[in-house]
Order: sequence, then C-alpha cells, then structure tokens
Amino acid sequence: MTYVLTEKYGSNPLGLRAYAYNRFLRIYPLYFISVFIGLFTIGVLSRYGLSPTGLNPQFQKPVSPNNWLTVFIMNPFGDASGLPVPVAGALYVEVIAYMIMPFMAQGKNGAWVALFLSIASNIGYGFTTESFPIRYTLLAPCMLAFSAGSLLCHYRDKLSWSKNRVLSLLAWSFHGIYWLADPSWPWGYGIILSVPLSMWVVLSFSDVKAGKLDTLLGDLSYPMYLLHTTVAAWLIPRFGFDRGLLFFIISFVLTMGVSWIMLILVDAPIKRKKILLEPVHHK
Repeated sequence: MTYVLTEKYGSNPLGLRAYAYNRFLRIYPLYFISVFIGLFTIGVLSRYGLSPTGLNPQFQKPVSPNNWLTVFIMNPFGDASGLPVPVAGALYVEVIAYMIMPFMAQGKNGAWVALFLSIASNIGYGFTTESFPIRYTLLAPCMLAFSAGSLLCHYRDKLSWSKNRVLSLLAWSFHGIYWLADPSWPWGYGIILSVPLSMWVVLSFSDVKAGKLDTLLGDLSYPMYLLHTTVAAWLIPRFGFDRGLLFFIISFVLTMGVSWIMLILVDAPIKRKKILLEPVHHK
C-alpha cells in the first residue's frame, strides 16, 4: 500500500481522497454482502440445531447492541464476541492500518516507529498458541506486517541485491509446510517469521509484470478471505466438524466459485466507479 500511495495517489489532498474512496469501494460492499450471507448461514444452521462456532468461536449472531455496532462500523476496538464474518476482526484492524498508511508512506520514520512499537507489543503478548487470537486481531501487534511492508517499499532499491526468486519462494514454501512437523508453529513464532519471508518474496518478484491470472487471483483473494469459513459452515451437515482432505477440497472449490460470482456481480461493476489518477511524477 505504501508503493501504491507513493506511485499512484501521492500525498496531496486529491490523491488521498481518491485513495480513501477507492479503498472504501474495495472493502465495504463485499464485506456487507458477506455479513448478510453469514447471518443467513447462522440462521439456517440454527434451524437444524447446528452452530458454526465449532469452526470459529466468533462465528455467531452479534449478541449485544455494541456487538452489532462493531460489525457495522468495522470497529477494531469494540465488542467482537459475535461476528457474521468470523475472520473480520483482522479486517477491522486492516481498515485502521489503511488510515495510518499515508503517514508511513510519507517517510521512513513513521514506519520505523510503528515497527518497533509492534515488535514490543508482540513480545509483550508472547508467542504462544493462546495469545494468537489477540496478536491476530489487535492493532498494535498487527501493525508489524503493515510497517514492515512500508519499510520494504522505502528501502527496495537498497535491498535489491537480495532478490532471488527461486530461493525466496522455496524458503517461503518450506515455512508454509513446516506446520506438518510442528502444528503449533504457525500460531507462535511462525506468523512472525512469515513477515520477512513474505517481504523477500515480494521484493524478488517486484519486477515481474502481472498477468491476467495474477490479477484474477488478487481480486479473488478478498472475497475468499471473507467467505471461506462461511462456505465451510455449509458443509457442517455433511461433514460435521471433521476437517479432512475431502472437506478441504470441496470447501475450497465452493469458496472459489462463490468468490468468483461475487467478483462478477458485485466487484466488477463497483470497479468502474473507482477514481483513476495519472501516475505520480517524482522529481
């Protein structure tokens, strides 16, 4: 996002307004549709005496007025005991991070401050499985990824010597499958190590021109993020809470299909309403 801000929007009022407007169009319409789908799913399952909380404890109807308010204004500091989009706690943090991003994009100092504060926050909570939900959904620990990404953009030229597509992708992939040997790894130190490894991959592939497939997969990533647990809940009557290989394959294909439909019916028309700006010209 720092790269997009510095290269596409700039720091002038017109650019920042376009940035905020386009971010709103990307995030909110698909989110609110996913909220409706989540509430509908919870209601249907409840008729059969089933609850999707077995997939995610937050996957339930909001339980209080404050909880409803949290859901509809995407408040990362509010009551998130019930979320029709059960992964949305991290999304609420992301929205706040997008508000902070212009300050980190304007200079390195803001990103460095955010990085050090986030590292201290993560150390304070500890790298245990029990602390993972907190580190995944609170602003301070989550700013690690956003501030690190911002610094990568600022220092990308100086770090260009480290580019290596093969080694970076192998290291990142090995890290991804290491959980087979240590199931607790992703929830502890693994999520922290994923940050520099992801930075290395991004830097190594930064000069590769995106193709149509890259664009499609990038567009699919957001609705898939919003809907993957909801779609999994549709399979509870068939599979229960046993997350085996067949469950994964069916839920993955269904999630891809539903996400693609949302792109065609909702996101594509919305894209045409985005503000388009000329690239920023650097002196």
